[in-house]
Amino acid sequence: MPKPKTPAKRGQPTKYDPAFIPIVQKLVARGFINTEIAETLGIDERTLYNWRREHEDFCKALERSREQIDAQVEASLLMKANGFERKVQKATASGKVVTVTEYFPPSDGAIQFYLRNRRPQEYREQRDVNVKHGVEQGFLSFLQQLDDKAKREREAGELPPLLEARVIEPIEEMAEIKDECEDCGQEDCLCDESPA
Repeated sequence: MPKPKTPAKRGQPTKYDPAFIPIVQKLVARGFINTEIAETLGIDERTLYNWRREHEDFCKALERSREQIDAQVEASLLMKANGFERKVQKATASGKVVTVTEYFPPSDGAIQFYLRNRRPQEYREQRDVNVKHGVEQGFLSFLQQLDDKAKREREAGELPPLLEARVIEPIEEMAEIKDECEDCGQEDCLCDESPA
């Protein structure tokens, strides 16, 4: 019985070389992302992902390098959040170089970043936006707030009383208008309109 033929591999031969591992580790240590690593190696980003899937040693080296750099960044962030001292060399006015311990105080930004990411429930920015109402309901709510504010100011004596609460006095002009004519005693007469 003849052996079944194995299908031939298609496509170009792989460019993968185990010598890429130390290069990739150095690139990761410098903060390169996958796109930049692929570009530096002269390959497509998909090829980099294929190499990670097909070559376990390459994948593990990449992951270990990322874990190491992440740990270094975490340590630096923690130092910056807590404040730290460092020995530095400075030149004096006479030109002599001396070693001095310099103190770097805690960074507010580093503290906020650390706490928001480590304890998000306790230190997140409070942004409770209530978007339950439509435009009409929002407008009615606004009017209600204005009405409540006016009531408080009125009670405190800061605003005049409402018009409904005032006794409306008749306007002087209206007091002069009479229902009956003084000359003839009839309503709506034309006495004043007659020619003289």
